[in-house]
Amino acid sequence: GRDDEIISRRLNVRGLVILAVVVLVIVPGFFALKAFQGRAGQSSYLNEAKKTIEAGRPDLALRYVNDYLQRNPTNLEALDLKSKILVGLAREGPAVEEAIRVQNQILAQAPDRKDARKRLVELNLKGRLYRAAQVAAEAYLKGGADDAEAHRLMAQALEGVGFLGDAPALERAMEEYETAEKMEPGDVIGAERLAYLYRTKGNNPKRAQQVMDSLLKYNPNSAPARLARFRFYLTGSDPQSNMTLALAEIDAAIKIAPGDLEARL
Repeated sequence: GRDDEIISRRLNVRGLVILAVVVLVIVPGFFALKAFQGRAGQSSYLNEAKKTIEAGRPDLALRYVNDYLQRNPTNLEALDLKSKILVGLAREGPAVEEAIRVQNQILAQAPDRKDARKRLVELNLKGRLYRAAQVAAEAYLKGGADDAEAHRLMAQALEGVGFLGDAPALERAMEEYETAEKMEPGDVIGAERLAYLYRTKGNNPKRAQQVMDSLLKYNPNSAPARLARFRFYLTGSDPQSNMTLALAEIDAAIKIAPGDLEARL
């Protein structure tokens, strides 16, 4: 009996030592390995997605990112990558809505991300969700964006809301386009939209002409500027009387850019 008791005690001590080794060394090592594998998996998935984008397969890259987000739905790096992919792929309908949803997910975690706020405005404009675009543009400006592009985005959103029947929004749109024009004189798209609004909604054709003349002043050798002026003359209240001016702008555009198909059309 006494020999069996001694052997039993030795076995118990040995078992405790083994258990201690398992608890203190092996178990933490196992979880550390799992954590490393998780990080490696994340890196592998996202790196593979980036390589696939560079190879010109954004659709396949989106699958990699979606697979990763199924297990890590709030990972900001993955959401950001998905956002960039979707912005390129989104054309209409569900794709635009998905891109907007991802932008909102990013902003929920990182509300100071100006790039995400800007993309949210652009996507709402692309989806013709003008009231949502207005809200997003206002948040973008309040968040510190104060350049010409930010004000043009605000103007585009307000213009869309205005055409839904909100006349005061059109007034604000003209103000925002004017602000953008002062900050960055000669922007072709902004000038063309501003002139259009002054002529059609603001009942101020004189100011509309001034905007288009200013456009030419800042872009004397620009085919897009000449084409904008051509459209301006051709779409006025009396295009027939402005036909000579319109054709002169087309001729100037072709001389500046002889290979420009749009100018020839």
